[in-house]
Amino acid sequence: MYVSDGSLNTLLQSYVHAAIEEKVITAEGRFTFHNLRGYYATVHKAETGTLPDLHKNPETTARVYDRNKEVKRRAL
Repeated sequence: MYVSDGSLNTLLQSYVHAAIEEKVITAEGRFTFHNLRGYYATVHKAETGTLPDLHKNPETTARVYDRNKEVKRRAL
């Protein structure tokens, strides 16, 4: 059976909302499918030294999912 990313995200969010109502997680602690992909891609890199192949172009994977990099921002 094929499940699209959109359907999976919808299902995940229904569980996240239920977990918030049951006080399992807080509203500030909520997460998305994209957050999970980024987290596990970063864990994979920490364990193996390389990011997983999530895109045709490895630079795209690094730009989108690598959570170890520092992002420089100007102060407000």
